[in-house]
Amino acid sequence: MPAPREAAPQAGSISVTSQKNQFGVSLTMAEIDDQEMLKMRLEYLKTEHGDLDRAIDALIESGNYNTLQLQRLKKRKLVLKDQIFATKNSLLPDIIA
Repeated sequence: MPAPREAAPQAGSISVTSQKNQFGVSLTMAEIDDQEMLKMRLEYLKTEHGDLDRAIDALIESGNYNTLQLQRLKKRKLVLKDQIFATKNSLLPDIIA
């Protein structure tokens, strides 16, 4: 005897778990995972930016550095700053006025 078949879900019967973010915008679980990944990336970028800032300061204080090397480090720091800004903007909800 064949196994009984489960009834196919009816339209509108599937519920998606959602939560609201700090702005009161409802988010699905996939969006929550994306938000968490962005927050983790933001923390990583901030840490790397701070580390680079301290490395640049230490290099300058030592007085023993190559100008080209210092320029490259500063450029990398600016790239990180841009990435931090872009990641922060990705965390903000789109507000249609």
